Amino acid sequence: MSLSRPFNFINDLNDSKHLWKIVVRITQLWYVQIPPKPGHLEMILMDSKVIGVFDKLIFSQTQSNLKKVIFTMKDFCGDIISCTLWETHAMKSFNYFNNQPIVQPLVILLTNARVKKGQGHATNKSCRVLKK
Repeated sequence: MSLSRPFNFINDLNDSKHLWKIVVRITQLWYVQIPPKPGHLEMILMDSKVIGVFDKLIFSQTQSNLKKVIFTMKDFCGDIISCTLWETHAMKSFNYFNNQPIVQPLVILLTNARVKKGQGHATNKSCRVLKK
């Protein structure tokens, strides 16, 4: 009988306790230094709930009444996932893409997203994301 605590996911972390047991993989790691301050490491942690990473901006429509931004993500099997942001979310991401040079990994967290069944040809394949 094991007495070890179960693992928690990153999105479950909060200030209710000070000791958490998480399993993560560091997907990106970079050093940041803005003189004269000392440098520090920044990283993106991934648990098993991460779907993919930002790939590229495909389309933006921000001048009409209906505002949207379309971008793609790549999952860890290399498949492309198309994502559309609407209205306020579209404008925030569009302004970021246009005003911010992307010199470090771009993290997009989608919460409360609406998922639509894909159109066209789809294949079933499995992909192991985390390896020991």
